[in-house]
Amino acid sequence: MKTILIIEDNEALSEVVVLTLKRFGLAVISAKDGLEGLTLLRSRGDINFILCDIMMPEVNGYEVMKSIRCIDRYREVPIVVATAKLGTKEEMERCFQAGANYCLFKPVLLENLLAVLEKEKML
Repeated sequence: MKTILIIEDNEALSEVVVLTLKRFGLAVISAKDGLEGLTLLRSRGDINFILCDIMMPEVNGYEVMKSIRCIDRYREVPIVVATAKLGTKEEMERCFQAGANYCLFKPVLLENLLAVLEKEKML
């Protein structure tokens, strides 16, 4: 079974995404902030895909992605950024430079997330 880590400080949004992805047969783990997300990644070796918010307290998504890319076993794991902040080409480039493979705007449309998951052979 493939495992997705969701790093999102909005608990209601995180719950909706977790329940939705579980319906597709995926194992889903959630972290309430960047620190918890990094702790989970360092303690586990089975994460196949990461969905990460940008605007979080303490450690933002840019810092989280840069840290993820420094963990050997997660250098190539796809990271999708989900944020309401995107909107400019410069902002998207900043996400890609930090380590994102994909950028989705909030509110995240299920069909957009599923398209990325299919492209990455998660479904």
